[in-house]
Amino acid sequence: MHGRRRYLYCYDITDPKRLRLVHRLASGAGDRVQFSVYECQLTETEQVHLDESLRRTLNLQQDRLLIVDLGPVSTDQERRFRTMGIPWEPKDRAIIVV
Repeated sequence: MHGRRRYLYCYDITDPKRLRLVHRLASGAGDRVQFSVYECQLTETEQVHLDESLRRTLNLQQDRLLIVDLGPVSTDQERRFRTMGIPWEPKDRAIIVV
C-alpha cells in the first residue's frame, strides 16, 4: 500500500455553477490555502477518484486546473509554503477508514 502524498490543487473556473461544484469537490478533499487553492493529502486511489470527479465537472476548453505534487506526507516534512501577510499553517488531517 502506498502512503499519502500532498497535492496542491489550483483552479480557475469560468462558470459560477461549475465553480461551486469544483469548490465542493476540493473542499471535501483538502484544506483551503487561498481562494481556489487547496492542499490535499491523498492516497493514490483518492487522487484518481478526485481527478476523475473534477474531469467530469470541468469544461476542458474554458477552465484550468493545476495539480502540483508536493511529495509524501510525513511528520518531519520541511515547510514547502512561505507566506507574506496572514500566515497559513497546514493542518494534519485525520485518516478516516470507511
